Amino acid sequence: MATWRKVIVSGSNAELNQISASGNIVPVTDNTQTLGTAAKPFGDLFLGSGGVINLNNGDVTLTHASNLLTITGGSTRVDKLEIDSANDHIDVSTDMVITSAQDITLTPGGANVKPGSDSSIDLGVSGTAFRTLFVDSINMNGQGNLIDVVNITGSGHVSMSGTSTGSFGRLEIAGDATINGNLTFGDANTDSVSFGAEIDSNLIPNIDDTYDLGSSDKAWQDLFLEGDITLTDAGTVKTAAGALTIDGAAGVNIQEGSATVISIDDSQNLVLNNISGKTVTIGHSTSETTVGDNLTVTGNASIGGNATITGNLDVNGTLTTIDTTNLAIKDQLVIIASGSDSANVDGGLLVQSGSVANSGSAFYHDTDSERWAVAKQIAASALAITPDQFMVTVTLNTSAPTDSDGQYGVGEMWVETDTQDIFIRTN
Repeated sequence: MATWRKVIVSGSNAELNQISASGNIVPVTDNTQTLGTAAKPFGDLFLGSGGVINLNNGDVTLTHASNLLTITGGSTRVDKLEIDSANDHIDVSTDMVITSAQDITLTPGGANVKPGSDSSIDLGVSGTAFRTLFVDSINMNGQGNLIDVVNITGSGHVSMSGTSTGSFGRLEIAGDATINGNLTFGDANTDSVSFGAEIDSNLIPNIDDTYDLGSSDKAWQDLFLEGDITLTDAGTVKTAAGALTIDGAAGVNIQEGSATVISIDDSQNLVLNNISGKTVTIGHSTSETTVGDNLTVTGNASIGGNATITGNLDVNGTLTTIDTTNLAIKDQLVIIASGSDSANVDGGLLVQSGSVANSGSAFYHDTDSERWAVAKQIAASALAITPDQFMVTVTLNTSAPTDSDGQYGVGEMWVETDTQDIFIRTN
């Protein structure tokens, strides 16, 4: 039976059981070929004592010596570094975490464990503190603080200066403190008092109507209250600059005693209460009052002076009366019966005549005949009018009328301007 072997030539793929070489195995081109693939990786790599893995012509090297692997040329990055076992490791997510099965012992050659820069790193954080600190001495370097110290025990003076009679530069008391007698904080207006705690009692001045809360040049910012503001004497609420804003979550009420006089509800409606029979005055003789939105008056409105309306005037009612000597209308066209677009009605002008009130002679457009007409003794409340006579209309044209000409029916006239002939429609 014949046995075949593949002949390896340039450009073909080799499948070999074992490669033995007396010289170097070198790729054809630099930094192009790989040793194995993702789908077919090699198993183990065996190097002799002193072997070197050289990356990028010495950029990073891994060099073996007796029981020692040295990495040189750059940084070494690992997701998790285990030392001896999984119980001893260094891991980094956000913080660096050092985990040890037993204690962690630091043996620095310089005999110091120190931060990278002065006064920049804390030992422990709020909520994750060290338990007990064992030291021979604490040197605050002239700028530190002892915070939350439970007990200070001593047989002599407690002083923050170099002498036994010196004064404290800073005093912090974590527990309760009761001081009998008068208290004076600071000896000049350049000193300040800061409260890190909350006040658990009333804040009452020693003398009535004497002391201020803030001043004109050093004012408090915001005032938060749950209860009422009561002025025991006449007073003023004002702003030195800007507008005064009153913002009520469910509205604003201005009261006289227990009765609400002015109310602005949560729908932003302004209501004047308890003003029946009383005069409401807005502005004065020389001022102007501007209503920037809709104004609704459910009762009667009386304007003693002039009224100028820059927008549209919409009067919804059954009767509009204008008691003036003269009426001037600037508009070129006046629309009457503008709401009759769905059903035409008789509409026009009615002049009071005779002794019957709200009755007179009408000049109007008759919807039945679709022409202008006149009528007498028409009541102002009439919805339909019967014409007494019709207005005569005239058409001017250079030619005579035909049977299809005419717009307003019997009686309308036609003047042929070329011949001056006059025609009157009879049917």
